Amino acid sequence: MIEAVRKAELAGIDSVWVSETPFTWDSYTILGALAAVTSKISLGPGVTNPYIRHPHHLGMSTMALDRISEGRSFLGIGRSVPEWYSRYLGLETGDPVNVMRNTLLRLRELWTEPNKFLRDYEYSVMSRTAHPLEIRHNCPVYIAAVGSRMIEVAIELGNGLVFCWPTIEFLERTIPSVKTSLERHGRDPGKFKFVVQTGFEVTNSKADVLDAMKTEMSYIYRFGGIARAFRSDRYDIERISLELRKNYAGMMNIVDGTSDWNIGRLSRLEIIREIIPTGLVEEVGFI
Repeated sequence: MIEAVRKAELAGIDSVWVSETPFTWDSYTILGALAAVTSKISLGPGVTNPYIRHPHHLGMSTMALDRISEGRSFLGIGRSVPEWYSRYLGLETGDPVNVMRNTLLRLRELWTEPNKFLRDYEYSVMSRTAHPLEIRHNCPVYIAAVGSRMIEVAIELGNGLVFCWPTIEFLERTIPSVKTSLERHGRDPGKFKFVVQTGFEVTNSKADVLDAMKTEMSYIYRFGGIARAFRSDRYDIERISLELRKNYAGMMNIVDGTSDWNIGRLSRLEIIREIIPTGLVEEVGFI
């Protein structure tokens, strides 16, 4: 990965996003290593979540990365899949939108008012938490969202939105409405970023890549709350999501106790590939 990021920096790529799930790796450890061997490229999690770190811990991680990278850090954060954290890790996830809002408010207080840290429902801090270096931090925050409530949180408290495997119809409908809402909140839409995370491949074998991307898409489109936002005039996204959920549920029964992240590698992938139309992959991915 280090060599790939070095090449990306030389090629003029402006940022690197390191993914994070509860079943793989800690993104900030990897980001710190990348910061030490780069000098220009921006670095951040793509995306982390508000459950596995207390806001103060998340703020510390971000400030530490910013110090190591000499001001090149950003925070990518989303609701992820709350069921992962409640089912497998036993964490209280609450209302993801409220948790996200309170997390971002706590981060803002830590970064701009080090001697002030308020109490709230999700996170109880019994006293003021002063940062010994009195650091003022201004880290860009990009929020992964598809639902209207989470998008409003991003408009209020974020510097941009992250969309994961979106359809063209979703982007054409959502981006103009977000820009209108930003103006209504007195914010400059030109300074608000829209980030698209999707499949990307340069290849001489398009058919193989399309087939492989169906497996990647299945991890996203099987979650009903996420997939419902990705409307399409050509494809029934809600039906596709329902069929994917049914088949993943079948695999869960076969391999009891296996994490969702690994389950797709174990069986029935041929069924999943049949559920997702090839044309949808061509519309969503860059090949």
